[in-house]
Amino acid sequence: MQNNGAIEHSLKKSTNLVYRIVVCGAWTLTVVSYYFQFPFVDLSTLIVPAFATYFLLSGERILHQIDKESFLLWLLLALYLTGNLFVKISFLGVSDTSWRFYFILLIIPICFFLRNESFFTEYRIFHCLSICKVLFLIGMALYMLYVGSYEPFRIWARTMGGDMYFVYDFFPRIQLQGNALLLVAFLMEFARSKRLSVCLVLFFVGIVIEGNFSFYLAVATFLGFYFIKYVRQKEITIKKIFSILMALAVGVGFFFYSLDQGKQKADGGNALRAAQAEILLSGNPFVGEGVGAKVYDNVRLGRTADDKYYELQTLYIFFQIGSVGLLLFYLSNVLALRRVPNTDAWYIYVAYLIGSFFNPYCFDVTQMLTATLCGNYIMIEKSQH
Repeated sequence: MQNNGAIEHSLKKSTNLVYRIVVCGAWTLTVVSYYFQFPFVDLSTLIVPAFATYFLLSGERILHQIDKESFLLWLLLALYLTGNLFVKISFLGVSDTSWRFYFILLIIPICFFLRNESFFTEYRIFHCLSICKVLFLIGMALYMLYVGSYEPFRIWARTMGGDMYFVYDFFPRIQLQGNALLLVAFLMEFARSKRLSVCLVLFFVGIVIEGNFSFYLAVATFLGFYFIKYVRQKEITIKKIFSILMALAVGVGFFFYSLDQGKQKADGGNALRAAQAEILLSGNPFVGEGVGAKVYDNVRLGRTADDKYYELQTLYIFFQIGSVGLLLFYLSNVLALRRVPNTDAWYIYVAYLIGSFFNPYCFDVTQMLTATLCGNYIMIEKSQH
């Protein structure tokens, strides 16, 4: 009997090991494919299947982690989206885009419940691959400086939906698909360590090279949360006064940089976003135009009605499902985050939403991975103690 029990325990242990290897393999493939879809463009086709595999293998964890209130709100969201989708099918016909956003909006809130006591392994994989991504960007930036011209790099990047150029005639800016998760990597690293480290500096350098103003705004907001939390402590020390003065200096510098960026974009990016906002806010404000609805007024911007990505992606979701659907979606996120017993996860997710609002880096696998990391933040934090 003892031998049978030992054999059964050994088999169970081996099965669990194989399961973890497969799960971590799917997670690794997801992050590798996401980060390095440039320059290896074919990797982009693996992002969704790899994450879908990770998600499905974690289905049992969802059942154990999700609470009654979160499930009922998610069910209400599912009923609303299903009704919205069937109305679209009945009157307008359905497209691949409709099914795509239908599943995205349902899956993101569930990702917060992909919790695992061993999740630190997934985090370490994410952390190491984030460092590799930053080193790649730094290498590309140095090579651009060595060549002394950005034109060949810009042509190359634009063939794959990105851009490379110099700002102020000397500083490389590399804006590529797969950069957005570096913002999350920086936020997670700061929240975990709360001190200056080599990795934190690397991730910040990656964000600077990316050069997305909304990422800077997200970082400033995130650090503002911690600054307020720090200042509210009762003790007044020399260190605290110095920190306040340094923060004010950085804030003033950031303010003037913001003004400079605003002037540069006044005739370009901001005008485009204003035009997009006007179009995307023209639908039914309560229930939207239907999941995956075409935006026929896109012709005014020289785009097709089938475009799925916008500089104001959140407003595109509003155009599809209206204020009712968007409210249900964000409430389901909030209720899921409430189950994470650490305010740092809130700071990270809110900063991510700010950084993605003015870019098409939300309502896709980027947000699913961010939700998974935030949902497991308590496991990530515990592992360092």
